[in-house]
Amino acid sequence: MADDRELQALRALASAARAIGRGTTSTRVALAHAHSLLDPGLLPEPVHRSLWPELEEATAQVAPLAIKEVEKVLEAAWGGKPSSELDELDPSPAVVNAATQTHRGVRDGSAVAVTVLRPGLADLVRADLALIDRLVAPARAAFPAVDIPAIVREIRHRVLDDLDLEHVASAQRTLFRALRRDEELAVASPHTDLSHPGVLVRDDPQGTPVLELTDGAQRERAARLIVRFVAGSARHGTLVADLRPETVLLDADGRLVVLEASGVAPVPAARADAVADALDAIAQDDTAAGARAIVALGALPPAHASVAVDVGRALLGPLATEGPVRVDVAAARAAIERAEAHEETLLGLFPHAMVVPADLWPLRALGQAAALVTRLGAEVDWLGVARHTIRSGW
Repeated sequence: MADDRELQALRALASAARAIGRGTTSTRVALAHAHSLLDPGLLPEPVHRSLWPELEEATAQVAPLAIKEVEKVLEAAWGGKPSSELDELDPSPAVVNAATQTHRGVRDGSAVAVTVLRPGLADLVRADLALIDRLVAPARAAFPAVDIPAIVREIRHRVLDDLDLEHVASAQRTLFRALRRDEELAVASPHTDLSHPGVLVRDDPQGTPVLELTDGAQRERAARLIVRFVAGSARHGTLVADLRPETVLLDADGRLVVLEASGVAPVPAARADAVADALDAIAQDDTAAGARAIVALGALPPAHASVAVDVGRALLGPLATEGPVRVDVAAARAAIERAEAHEETLLGLFPHAMVVPADLWPLRALGQAAALVTRLGAEVDWLGVARHTIRSGW
């Protein structure tokens, strides 16, 4: 049967990816990153049993850099001792992850955060990216309608941009300015005069990381504002794909503050409009309009777009309802179970799916924002907020 061939192609792609990525720096960083994002309860039991230990192991292997290593990175970036630019630098890291390490400090009497890229990481990842070429053949078999070489080029470009903290600082400055008068959203201001490919210095606003919020109303507010931030980013034209739990907080005034705008991607206005049309179609249960939006996005040809809309609404189920809905692990697991029930239809769509390279990082943004909102476990009118904000912007 056709769906058997498609399933075999997907399994072959997954197997090739695991074989090629096993033991590489890039895989270790990606697994540790996934561990910080995912709720273990979200994973189906067979996936949890095989994958979660790998995620935990990758995280356990992340060791903090010694302060002397951090100071060496800063001295190389700034051409002098860190004390020539900073009044203070806390020797104990505030955040340690697989790619970067952040220390709190003081500059000109104001609190700052200093993030450094792990020495040598960019070169190691650049070498790992050469291995992606081995996935071209199995990826073409799984997704014959997709321009796989173009996807590979986009991945290389975006990954290396993500590892350039000077690039992050530049994008963060643009977003900071766009939101500086917003009463609900903010991005920490970067100190671009100290930016460097291996160093990001930014203001260090105080607040509570969203996953540490204990008050239900605050968690609901954070969930709503995450949706508003992502939708507004798409309308603004610069979307933040890497919303990590430790870099998103709620301050004392109830504003959602994004500390680091990493993983940015441009979003053309026409694509934002097509996404808005798709959201309107979901809200209005309009299959024809949804199909037109999918075709406009280049995701599927017209002959298959209506099927995708219908199965998409089936997968979302109650999550596609206008007004506040509970978005939590139980709701996400129910959606996964509905996807398993529609496996044959989904497999039938894969050969016709046409992922546009420029959509890779926006899809990543959608996935990470959804994971974060799911972990907040709050009631949120995600559909209403997203529809309004992607039309009107911030």
